[in-house]
Amino acid sequence: MLETKLPSLWSAKGDSKQKPHLSSIDVIELATECTRRVFHQVFGGREFSLESIRKLLVGAGSEPVEEALDAISITGVASRLPDGAYHLRAQISSMSVDVTFSAREEGRPRMTGENRNPISIENVTLNRNALTASAIVLPFQESHDDSWSLSDCFASVAQVGQALLYNLDGIVREASNTLWMRKISMTLFSGIPECNMPQPLYVRLDNSKKLKLGNDYWRSADVFCIFCNTNIVCRVAHKL
Repeated sequence: MLETKLPSLWSAKGDSKQKPHLSSIDVIELATECTRRVFHQVFGGREFSLESIRKLLVGAGSEPVEEALDAISITGVASRLPDGAYHLRAQISSMSVDVTFSAREEGRPRMTGENRNPISIENVTLNRNALTASAIVLPFQESHDDSWSLSDCFASVAQVGQALLYNLDGIVREASNTLWMRKISMTLFSGIPECNMPQPLYVRLDNSKKLKLGNDYWRSADVFCIFCNTNIVCRVAHKL
């Protein structure tokens, strides 16, 4: 079981405070920690690094988790793959997680993404016709000892992708409905860089559709991005 501690202001839109729920960022952080613990069990004394993670998948549950945030259940099982890597399949409350990881190369810097450094998203440019966006993401403080975290990467992509979705349908955030993350795929390539300089971010929307469900219209899309050497695809939907 795990307990999440919420800030006094979890999220706000205009003058209204949003009801807290188990977020995708929470699950990415928990999945990374679960992977670290399993890594130490299967690889003995070797040190865990984000470079050890090859791919992380998160699948949303059927309903948002808004209750019992002080008692989140986590279960999982790890299995060895034919190439020597490992697959961790876990259930974090109602959300499913799949992580593929392996031992990192010896001698490479150990980057854990544990440095809690606020980030700023600047110079955001939206191209409504091309369904693309760009931005520069900066750490508030440079860190040469650790990398960007997976949750930093996801949050940056989600924020810019959300702005592009709102722009597409002429929605202001204060009047928007919750943007639900249906599925997240994060594929790491040559390692997440050190959190010591600005990083460019480019986002595009794939498979964008406007759907009518009952009396309501919804927008669904895949937010695609490569950021910090990580290929991120978020399958999202929100009510218009």
